[in-house]
Amino acid sequence: MGRAFPRLIFLSVALAVSWPAVAHNLILEAYPFGGEIAGEAFFSDGVLVGHATIEVLDVDGTVLAEVVTDQGGGFSYVPDRPGTLVFRLDAGAGHVAQANVEVTDGPDGATKENFEAAPSSGSEISATLDALVAQEIAGLKSQIEAYQARNDTLNLVAAFGIVAGVIGFGLFGLAYRTANAAPRQRTRDIEP
Repeated sequence: MGRAFPRLIFLSVALAVSWPAVAHNLILEAYPFGGEIAGEAFFSDGVLVGHATIEVLDVDGTVLAEVVTDQGGGFSYVPDRPGTLVFRLDAGAGHVAQANVEVTDGPDGATKENFEAAPSSGSEISATLDALVAQEIAGLKSQIEAYQARNDTLNLVAAFGIVAGVIGFGLFGLAYRTANAAPRQRTRDIEP
């Protein structure tokens, strides 16, 4: 017990200190929406990040602008040119998150590829809107699949931990029961 006890204390303290970091990740999401970029910032435990400053950078790391989240963690930004934008939030205490967004809209909000010629009929407008919605949904779907894959892995690891704990507890109970069921030998002091 001499060396095992300090190790147990060290592991307990390490788990207690590191658990909040595991259970509290910063998430920053940003999506093109019409002629602007909309998004939100929150922690993985559901806490919204309100009134936080988000830097808007280009791919070279140059700060183009700053936006501030509202009370519910939401924000929006109107880009002034096409290209890749990086939204970066540093919430302090090591909580940093970023989201990259490809902007295909020009300063007027019109997408070159989709709106070079304005649609003339209702069916053309409907088809164009359907294509844009499908494009947005595809991006969201890939992000959801990545999130689910990560959570599936964590759930699998947790399940193995629970099963190992139950087996260990059962083996401990079996050993305890076996030790108590064995006949004990009594010793007598022999007097000289």
